Amino acid sequence: MVSTRDKWSFQVMKPVFNLRRYHHKVFFPSNTKEMLIDFINQIVKIDITNHAMIELSTDRRGIVPIPTKEEMFHSDNTLVEFYERLDNDNNPEGIIQKVLVRVHNLSSRLDYSYVLAREGFIVSGWANAKGDDHRLNNSHHQYFQPVMA
Repeated sequence: MVSTRDKWSFQVMKPVFNLRRYHHKVFFPSNTKEMLIDFINQIVKIDITNHAMIELSTDRRGIVPIPTKEEMFHSDNTLVEFYERLDNDNNPEGIIQKVLVRVHNLSSRLDYSYVLAREGFIVSGWANAKGDDHRLNNSHHQYFQPVMA
């Protein structure tokens, strides 16, 4: 008798990171507006993952509200960072995979930051004080910076 273990073999796959990370204080490509419009248009509604549900309900500043699509992409908010897909040769595809948006209009006391995946799911979120302007410090290496000639 052949055991299932002998019959099947599994290979552990390493994740492939074919994404380029941009930050508004470092660099945004010239086609950011077009990519963002495409990202917004393909989202039907905002939903949350289980992980986000826990984070939003246990934030140290209180419960973080779930914004509507209109609230998330209001023109007064800040697109803090986003990830663009890269092809197999590491060339940008012009497609945003996920965004980090700081929402300013849901509270007079707090801003709310959300990581939103292309499929419309909030995967993470937290509250920020209105005056809390994060500094990048030594984290510039995490974000794409074009090579200047």
